[in-house]
Amino acid sequence: MHLTFTPDATNPIDNPQVTFSDPCNRTCPFTIPAGQTAIPLPNIQLGLEAGLIQVEVISLFDGTRNVLPSNLKPLDLTVPRLAPVLTSGSLANQTNAGFDILLAGYSTPRDMNSVSITFTAAPGATINGGSQFTLDVSSLFTNFYQSARSTAGGSTFTGLTIPITLSGDVTAIGSVTVTMTNSFGPSAALQLQR
Repeated sequence: MHLTFTPDATNPIDNPQVTFSDPCNRTCPFTIPAGQTAIPLPNIQLGLEAGLIQVEVISLFDGTRNVLPSNLKPLDLTVPRLAPVLTSGSLANQTNAGFDILLAGYSTPRDMNSVSITFTAAPGATINGGSQFTLDVSSLFTNFYQSARSTAGGSTFTGLTIPITLSGDVTAIGSVTVTMTNSFGPSAALQLQR
């Protein structure tokens, strides 16, 4: 049994995450017990990149006789293009002048357009100036998804650091809400408490 992956991503790769469960990788031998007519399908790791996975029986023998039907079709599995998923986030390096927002997640189309950040005031505090802004991160993510460094993770990213520099009272910010948008749409909002 053999599987192939055809990417459907903006910055496509042959995602190495797409395999049969260990120890088979992409080709997995199998045996059909006497009297059985079904092939046991091994577990498949779908990965996190949009694309088409095809599972195909490439050889089937009864002893030395080839019994593979000529009209046997592959099994198709689709990993869809989805909005980004933020898997974790935190606020780090907090000082009187600001902090860093650290994010991790994935984007199955292997692209990202923007990051939107909203500040919510702490109880009894007021935020002076803008409390919401959006950053264009398309070039950053295009460069990342075209790098060899991104290949092993499919569409995952970790350690995205957004430095925030503030004037005024940093303690006026009670929480930070982050949303990322790719070519498919916006992620669910991730709220980070200060």
